Amino acid sequence: PTLTPFDTTAADSVSNEPLPGIGPATARRLVAYRARLGFFVTAAQLREAGLPDSVFALNEKLLPAPGPPPPTAPRLALNRATEAELAAHPYVGRAAARLIVRYRAQHGPFADEAALRRMYGLTPAQATRLLPYLSFARPG
Repeated sequence: PTLTPFDTTAADSVSNEPLPGIGPATARRLVAYRARLGFFVTAAQLREAGLPDSVFALNEKLLPAPGPPPPTAPRLALNRATEAELAAHPYVGRAAARLIVRYRAQHGPFADEAALRRMYGLTPAQATRLLPYLSFARPG
C-alpha cells in the first residue's frame, strides 16, 4: 500500500502503525507523549517520544512539520496551574515548576512571553521550547 503523510497532531496509534518501523507499542508511546505535551510543534519531537533516529529517518518524508495548533489545542495555564500541574509537563519538570510558582508569588502573574523569559532559572532555550504550550490568562 502507498503510505501518505499523517497528521502528527491528530494521528492515533492505529493510524501510526502502518508506517515503516512503527509497531503498536511505539505508536502507543508516540500518542501518549503527545498527550503529555498537548500537541506536537515539530515532527522532530517524535524522537523525544522514543522514536529511534533510524525509524525517524525512514519516515521523515511522511512526517511533515505540524501546522500551528488549533486555537482549541490544550495550553498550560501558566498563571493558574499548580506546581504539580506545571511539573507534569515534559518541558517543565519539578525544579522549573517550583521556580514558576515562586515567581508568581513574588511578582504576580506572568503578563506575557517577555516576563517568562526574564524569570531567573529558566534558560532562553527552555522558554522558547515551552512557549507554544502556555496560556498567559490571568487568574480569576
